[in-house]
Amino acid sequence: MLFQTIEKNKNCYGYFADGVITIDLLPTELSQTWDYTHLCDENTEIAKIYCEGKSFLDVCPDEIKEDAAKSFDDLRAFMRSMVYAKVDLEHNCFFDLLPEKFLLSHFEIRNKITRHVLDNYKKPDNYEHLRIAAELIFNIQQNRLNIDLDAVKAKLPSPKAQRFLKSSYPNKINYNLFGAVTGRLTLDKTSFPILNLDKDLRDCVKPNNHRLVELDYNSAELRVLLALSGKHQPDIDLHEWNAKNIYGGKLDRLKAKQKIFSWLYDTKIDALAEKIYDKQLIIDEYWNENEVETVYKRKIQCDKDHAVNYVIQSTASDLVLEQAYKVHKLLSGKKSYVAFYLYDSIVLDFHFDDLALLKQVADTFADTRFGKFLTNVSVGRNYGEMRKQ
Repeated sequence: MLFQTIEKNKNCYGYFADGVITIDLLPTELSQTWDYTHLCDENTEIAKIYCEGKSFLDVCPDEIKEDAAKSFDDLRAFMRSMVYAKVDLEHNCFFDLLPEKFLLSHFEIRNKITRHVLDNYKKPDNYEHLRIAAELIFNIQQNRLNIDLDAVKAKLPSPKAQRFLKSSYPNKINYNLFGAVTGRLTLDKTSFPILNLDKDLRDCVKPNNHRLVELDYNSAELRVLLALSGKHQPDIDLHEWNAKNIYGGKLDRLKAKQKIFSWLYDTKIDALAEKIYDKQLIIDEYWNENEVETVYKRKIQCDKDHAVNYVIQSTASDLVLEQAYKVHKLLSGKKSYVAFYLYDSIVLDFHFDDLALLKQVADTFADTRFGKFLTNVSVGRNYGEMRKQ
């Protein structure tokens, strides 16, 4: 049955289906909806994934476009009135405050648009991967960050601290699954800026439990290239391995790192690196002269010069999401949880009751479809003082 969640909140069970609004009763036989919510399971069809993140109005059928535009305009007007009246929407369900007649009409329009998308858009080849990413993102969004504003105020009169305090950032993270062509998550405007938070201000992010724990791949993109080249994963620092095995010990770690990244993301020739890392194989295997298609079935239009970069960056990003989801499922029902995603790493809000699980969590993150990736584990009382273990 087609449905729309009334409030996208795991503590609220209101939903619209078959012309009726149901509150507080657990739903049955709900199978299709617009976006991932707490009422979805692995079999629920998500229309937003079918249309690659487009908005309701972007994919609205012509015959209801005028009614839909008015309905969403009215919804925004209701929201503005709540803000003007200073209604606490953190502790009050927004849709509880709206007229039932409007809700019935509005959610029927949402259902019609959802049905249109599911009937007329092709299911993406990478649908299942995007679905698990949507589930991960939703669950991250439900957990409020513990933001210590006193830690920011202690940095005053720093301009960075002043800008942060004036911005009144929310204490939750809203990722956009469709914000970048490579698949890297971006942030909605309504999100705490966790992906670009200044290093000097990171100590304001504290755990709700006992510690923050970061799981970070050692040189994720290079390891992806190594894997796609059909090579074994070294179980030591990859830049040290490169310095010894590619450059014969003639370069130290830092210079080896600089040299290989210069080669990787440029058109420079490095005959020594190319003996191990086969960029031409990537082009031959994943580029069809118009687009690349990764092992995660993500398709990205590009020319030859960008093919290798897109394959590596996209594959690495999807790999982190895949492994983060495994960790999320492993921690299901525990006090610890995935707090946020940071491109090549994830950060857990960790409770000491789950300490016996920590090694299993790290091993789960490290055990990828490409082999075991060396994973660094860092722990801190806040995000600014993470220390490698």
